[in-house]
Amino acid sequence: MDKRYSEVKADEILQKNRQWTTQFKTTRSFKKLTQPEKKATLYITNSFMGLTYKFFLREPRQITASSTKEVILNMMPEKIAATDVFMQSVVPVLRRYFVFLGVQRKISNSDTLVKALDSIDVSAFVKKASDPHYWNSDKKSSMAILMGFKSEMPNDKVQEIQHQKNFDVPLVVCMDYTTANFPENVILLTDKVRQKYEKLIKTKIKM
Repeated sequence: MDKRYSEVKADEILQKNRQWTTQFKTTRSFKKLTQPEKKATLYITNSFMGLTYKFFLREPRQITASSTKEVILNMMPEKIAATDVFMQSVVPVLRRYFVFLGVQRKISNSDTLVKALDSIDVSAFVKKASDPHYWNSDKKSSMAILMGFKSEMPNDKVQEIQHQKNFDVPLVVCMDYTTANFPENVILLTDKVRQKYEKLIKTKIKM
């Protein structure tokens, strides 16, 4: 069995995941998520599947409890540039998504994966994800973009970094948080959130 990483296989996995997520969004379980969780669902499932395949070479049916916890507790805080609201949504979204995949017989160990998620301290995970000490160089740069400190960067370059470095989790932000409807591929960024990260980013990473 060939265990080498394959871009073709990665694309296949993500395409399949997008189809499953679209189906998941029609369920009662999805409708019970909060609005921020709903908005983040595709980006959470895609980044999780992408990280799991890239670093463990595991397709959905091969996901284990240990790889799930490793991806969430270590890889996401290190590699994924996102706000606290996004990170707070990771466990609730994946918990319902794994149950859905189990019911649909896409995976056979949903109970095991749910137990792994239930063992995660979400508050500690979110705190770690927002601590620049744990960020790799790509995340440091991406967080500066996300927080609007590199607003002069061309949109096509932002999209390239978003795809190649941030597993397609949006780096484009909307500062007009009074707007009720804004695109799903845009992160809602309030002044309060931006101010929270400003000092961390400016003092702990090179911009």
